[in-house]
Amino acid sequence: MQIEPELVASLPALDYGVSGTVMHRSCAIVGNSGTLLGGKQGEEIDRHDAVLRINYAPVKGWEVDVGSKTTYDFSNRENARRILKTNVKMRDSTLLFFEVGSPTNRKQMFVPLVKKFPDRKIHFLHPGFVVRGLDLWFDLKSEVEARRHTKYHDKPMSGLFAVLFMTQVCTSVDLYGFEAYTKKRANSPYHYFDKVQGVTSVHSFDLAIDVFRLLNDAFPITIK
Repeated sequence: MQIEPELVASLPALDYGVSGTVMHRSCAIVGNSGTLLGGKQGEEIDRHDAVLRINYAPVKGWEVDVGSKTTYDFSNRENARRILKTNVKMRDSTLLFFEVGSPTNRKQMFVPLVKKFPDRKIHFLHPGFVVRGLDLWFDLKSEVEARRHTKYHDKPMSGLFAVLFMTQVCTSVDLYGFEAYTKKRANSPYHYFDKVQGVTSVHSFDLAIDVFRLLNDAFPITIK
């Protein structure tokens, strides 16, 4: 695969976790679930050495529940487009994107992003890492389906790749705001920061939780 020069120039000097070294001891990944509201876990989240947030979720006004520290912002292509096309207030974090295998994504979103923010750290997961992550997802999905005698949607959440990335660079990973969403859960909104209606026809949230629990057999992952 031929990568555009602009993206090659944005590569870090060394790969993350090079030579098996761990970059961070304790890490938190903060999801966007409305169940975070009222939990008052902000201080606990901020005590981690590194904090990753998903899809550039806002924190101002919700610091008590979700914290304020952000080391990494992990985003899918839809939110990459939002960052590119709108005046999103940027924070001091490393931007991470994973859907770089598509030439269209690279040319229409990621190259323009690198040009728009030349002074920002914008990094990309290797396509091979993403493919292996997908293989792992489908293997674990089959295991869960066999155990529960049911079928789930195929598409993994962005959070899967965020979790896999952090397991490579952290000694331990705590997950916040990853509760399985169902439309019957009327007491909590879909996101903690807006009133958007939740969708369950694309992702299988309960499957994702089971997958993260299975990953805990190999990695120190805790669902808070």
